[in-house]
Amino acid sequence: ANLFTLAICTGIFVMFWKKGRDYKKYAGSLHPVIWALFSVLVTQYVAQCFHTGHLSLYRSNGKGSPVLEVMSEVFFTICQVIQTSLLILISSGYTLLQSKLGELDIVLPICLMVAFMHIAFVVVDKVQPDTSSDFSDHDGVKGVAFCCLRLGLYGWFLYAGHTTAQSAGTRVRSFLRTFRVVASLYFLTYPVMWMIQPLVAPYYRKPVMEMAIMAAQVGSNLWLANLFMSRGTFWQVSSLSASPLPGGQSPVRFYKDD
Repeated sequence: ANLFTLAICTGIFVMFWKKGRDYKKYAGSLHPVIWALFSVLVTQYVAQCFHTGHLSLYRSNGKGSPVLEVMSEVFFTICQVIQTSLLILISSGYTLLQSKLGELDIVLPICLMVAFMHIAFVVVDKVQPDTSSDFSDHDGVKGVAFCCLRLGLYGWFLYAGHTTAQSAGTRVRSFLRTFRVVASLYFLTYPVMWMIQPLVAPYYRKPVMEMAIMAAQVGSNLWLANLFMSRGTFWQVSSLSASPLPGGQSPVRFYKDD
């Protein structure tokens, strides 16, 4: 299953790189949201490679590598935080109502603080001795903390989307409705699975939880890649549709540009 996941991540990475190359030929440069998604794919791929290395050592020595295991979780946490920040920025109006961050740059340090909190929980959890009641890495204080953080970020995402919709036109509001529904699946996967896992047999909890989280992450990557790279609804209502040609005009009217 791990090698299958690594193969999927490799395929998505190659596909995204090819689409990004074609996009750059057309536009002359890559939009910041595309670079952000690229960083998500890179950190996720590195995390998966560390995890694969840990499992390979586990098969040979029966213990694996604590360092590789921690690094895998840290990079996967960074991947999730970058993706969460990207979703919140778009929901707050970045590329939809304004083409630059402007006042939205406050999102970045807050999400960076959340990333440090996630990483701290991962490290502290790894140095704690396992107890007989812990059947997965998501039991105990770590699971509760991650669940609360994810729900808090989800609430921020919904509030930002509601505020943006009030200042937007019909097309942007229509896009935001769909955007909120799909992004909600990503935000709520962890809390929902965390609440369901006690109902699952102990020896199945960890693989079921990890498969659900990975499926949500991979699915979100594919969705965002299609959103950014195709000339669909997002391209039509966002700053990505601005013409790369001199004198070209974007069909979108931005309320701010600072």
